[in-house]
Amino acid sequence: MSRGLGVVPMNFTVNLDVGATFGAQTVAAQVRQQGAGDVGIGHFNQPASGTAKGMALGL
Repeated sequence: MSRGLGVVPMNFTVNLDVGATFGAQTVAAQVRQQGAGDVGIGHFNQPASGTAKGMALGL
């Protein structure tokens, strides 16, 4: 159905924070394991989680 509409479906390859439950160091490790073409998913809508800080550390 997607391709019929001219769009290519995609998914993520790395779960960066497992629903905003990982701490910053673990998120950073997840970020660093990504390679070219990988897509990470993270929950930036949870400001009390380690996602944002972990992303900053990982990058």
